[in-house]
Amino acid sequence: VRACMSWVVPIAALCSHASIYKFIHKSATGFFPEAQVLMVWLFIVAIVGARRNEIHAREKWRAERRAISAEHELEENISVLEAFQTVASNMCELAVILDQNLCIVQSDDRIDAFFGTKAVGDHFPDKVNQDDRQRFHSALQTATENRIIQSIPVGLDLDYAALKVQLLIVAAPTCSQAS
Repeated sequence: VRACMSWVVPIAALCSHASIYKFIHKSATGFFPEAQVLMVWLFIVAIVGARRNEIHAREKWRAERRAISAEHELEENISVLEAFQTVASNMCELAVILDQNLCIVQSDDRIDAFFGTKAVGDHFPDKVNQDDRQRFHSALQTATENRIIQSIPVGLDLDYAALKVQLLIVAAPTCSQAS
């Protein structure tokens, strides 16, 4: 419908001009060939413009749909993450959220007191005992790839002490790229 609007007027003008030429008489207009060529050229320009406009409008519509879809997926993932946080907070003494680089994302007074310092931005694997780092990375990879919750005992080397803790590793859902 949007594309039709651009070429309907030129084609109507071309048809009416051709019918006037045919039915009234060739002598009625002495400039018919030039006018007809000009109208055909305008018709072609209108069709090409309408096609380009339609392609642009469809791309814009698809981009808006992808953005809306990604927004809904992000909202769902935030809900899932908040649910995991609630469950982990009730089951565990401490819930620590890591980013993709395994750095601590958010902190509160309990987390800061546990680590003995402001924990935001700290690389969590550096706090894991050297002997347990390979098991930690392996459990983290399993949790991330298979979406299976992992629970492993590890030692943490903190500034004030070395502690044995039980880690519950849950991979948060991520947004997929829509194409």
